[in-house]
Amino acid sequence: MDIQPEKLINMTQIKAVIFDVGGVLHYNSADLFFDDIASEMGISNDDFKKLCKPQLYLFGTGKIDEPEFWRQFINANKIDRPIPSSSLWSRKFENKKDESVLDIVRGLKAKDISVAVCSNTIEPHAKLNRDAGVYDLFPIVVLSHEVGYQKPDPKIFEITLDKLGVKPDEAVFVDDGKNNVLAAEKLGMKGIIFENAKQLEETLQKF
Repeated sequence: MDIQPEKLINMTQIKAVIFDVGGVLHYNSADLFFDDIASEMGISNDDFKKLCKPQLYLFGTGKIDEPEFWRQFINANKIDRPIPSSSLWSRKFENKKDESVLDIVRGLKAKDISVAVCSNTIEPHAKLNRDAGVYDLFPIVVLSHEVGYQKPDPKIFEITLDKLGVKPDEAVFVDDGKNNVLAAEKLGMKGIIFENAKQLEETLQKF
């Protein structure tokens, strides 16, 4: 879909639009890599997601690396598996870009609207996204494992706003996670719970 800059009208009061990544800029492959990892660990997907929360928070805020994630997870849950010798988090991760959304990003930039990424992620996924050019359109990229905070913690939003040099009411935050959007709105930003490119474009036009 070719989004023409002139279609993004009436945006003078908005100076920046901040984007989540997985499920927004690229299609969400979480089920693929969670299923793969759970199978490798010999447990169900649901059990893995529940059991790994403490270690995944540390991993996602940059406090531990992947080998340490697996050491802690396997020891804490008495999993009868060796520490993986390669990145299980990368093996089934897919980051097929949503070009319709990226067209909207290009249109915003053509209208002199600043754009940024604010994403909860882990180092292996961030590396794959960088290699695939997912972040290329964004001068500002704020990633949880690099700044030490995860959405919906207001601190990660404040870091992003500060890098953009805008006030909360001058920014729109786009995420497919409702709780993250609500947290952004609580800070004073306008929020969009992402469904698809068409819905995103229509909602931006209203702003």
